[in-house]
Amino acid sequence: MQNLLKQYQPQVEKYTGLTLFPTNSYYRIYEPGNILHDHTDRAECEISVTITLGFNYVDKSDDYRWTVHIFVDDEKKCFNCDVGDAMIYKGCEIKHGRERFDVATDSYHVNVFLHYSQEQVHRYDGHGDLGIYNFCYYNRMSINDSPSMSQVAAAFGGSAPHSLSEYYGVPFSDGGSAPGSGSISLNNFRNKTKYTVTTMSGSYSATNIPYGPTFAGWTGTWRNHIFNAPLFTVPSGFVHVPGSNFELSITLNGVIPVAGNWQYMSINIFTDNGFAAGIGFTSSGSGQGENYNGSSSTYTNKVRSTTSITSGSLSAGDQVKGRLDLYNTFFSTFAVDVTIIVGIP
Repeated sequence: MQNLLKQYQPQVEKYTGLTLFPTNSYYRIYEPGNILHDHTDRAECEISVTITLGFNYVDKSDDYRWTVHIFVDDEKKCFNCDVGDAMIYKGCEIKHGRERFDVATDSYHVNVFLHYSQEQVHRYDGHGDLGIYNFCYYNRMSINDSPSMSQVAAAFGGSAPHSLSEYYGVPFSDGGSAPGSGSISLNNFRNKTKYTVTTMSGSYSATNIPYGPTFAGWTGTWRNHIFNAPLFTVPSGFVHVPGSNFELSITLNGVIPVAGNWQYMSINIFTDNGFAAGIGFTSSGSGQGENYNGSSSTYTNKVRSTTSITSGSLSAGDQVKGRLDLYNTFFSTFAVDVTIIVGIP
């Protein structure tokens, strides 16, 4: 808003023939049933500009416009403004307003207001300069106060023309979600924010695991090695919403000095609170990122991923740990990079 106030000042001065000082700017989102009562503006709004940013009239024809009116010599004059149209008027002298916004639920109308004065004392509302005062303060409806369709669309996405039905079941960052069916209203989105993607990653390296450096023989034994340091800690504020997208990706580098042409193993992650997921890394020696030379296997940036969770869910503050399960043999060198992506893309 502040940038617009400065950007349009030369044009406003051109059309009015006045030398002006910018005072304040804001935007207003109108909802069904709103009324802009007839009024004049305060002294700081000597020259007013109203710009139509956008609208959606759910139940109206394409040529319908919610009019703005002014009074000139007690005569009411109405104007239909399209998106991008601007109207300049003497806000302190000319009474102006809008009739009741009589449209269907989910409709909206958005306007930007720019104000200027010929008096330098009113410059930036007396706050010295742009950037140190928020000029977007008049009647700005946040999703915390009185949710509107346009605010829900801005926060949760979707395709225009918007309808609440497209937001059935969307997850919220607090772990809740919108109704999955039936009745849904704008109030369901009060104080809600979108559950978005969280990416967590960590790495671990070791030598001679789960034993070594001497081969113990083909004894048919599974052995494991629990990583001796957590991979990462789940960030504060994270909420794992049931049913949200999940992906675990692991990149393996290392050498098994004594290997068969088939090598059986898995890499698993877990927390002390019951979350677990894992990926099988059993290899034939000829897959992506693996090489078997007849006696040993080398893994170079071998990547595997899964979207499955074995048990539980992640919580803020959890330490994510790792474990290697390996059949018969051992890694002389071992390194993994682990990434978890959780959320709604």
